[in-house]
Amino acid sequence: MKIVFGKKALALTTVACAAAFVAVGYSAWYVSGPTQYNFSGNVEIADIRGSIADVDVPEEQLSQVVVYGSPLAAEDADTWLSSDGENNESLTLSYTFTFTGVAREYALSMSVGAEDSKGEEGVPYESPFGVNSDRQIAGYAKAVEAGYISDAADAEITVTLPSEGISHQKPPTGGDMFTFSGEYESYTAQVEITFAWGQFFDGKNPYEKYKDLTDADAQKEASDTLAYIAACLEGVRYVVTFTPFLIQ
Repeated sequence: MKIVFGKKALALTTVACAAAFVAVGYSAWYVSGPTQYNFSGNVEIADIRGSIADVDVPEEQLSQVVVYGSPLAAEDADTWLSSDGENNESLTLSYTFTFTGVAREYALSMSVGAEDSKGEEGVPYESPFGVNSDRQIAGYAKAVEAGYISDAADAEITVTLPSEGISHQKPPTGGDMFTFSGEYESYTAQVEITFAWGQFFDGKNPYEKYKDLTDADAQKEASDTLAYIAACLEGVRYVVTFTPFLIQ
């Protein structure tokens, strides 16, 4: 059985309370063999203005994608598991946020989450490879619980502040917080958001765990795991939220 990474879609949406940025990422697995999966996505940008602050991002950054796909090492690899070269792993979003019109008594907190169109309970899953396992329900929460992917809430956020009058800190309660001096008309921050594979894969691409499998049953089980992850991620939106709050 030859398994090939490829086109499977995952919508990624970045939502801000005062401004929103929406991107769609291509993700998960294209499995050749008994079953093939083909999903597509698109890119949509929404810019919502509010009375607390306006947040803008350069046009060229609006078409970024997040890809839970194959590593470069898997492309045309001489193993049972290889890549079609269509969708290489890309788990980091890079934005330049420009904040304007900030109400002086307010700060903004930023957090990352996920929304699953399948609902909290998920949907029934049936293995296309005839594998009997406890993977009977597919959903984002199930993939996180199994350790296949890291929860979006735990995404790594790196912030660089290139302009004066803005500061960034990570409160003890978690998340990220931006505060503004009120002395400048606009404030700019470079923000990187990096998603990750889960503990089941030691935080690495599944290719590293599965590439050297030789046993037919083990390969079938691995194939089913990849198909299950794809089913779990279908219809998921990752949400980055800016929330304004009064500074005490």
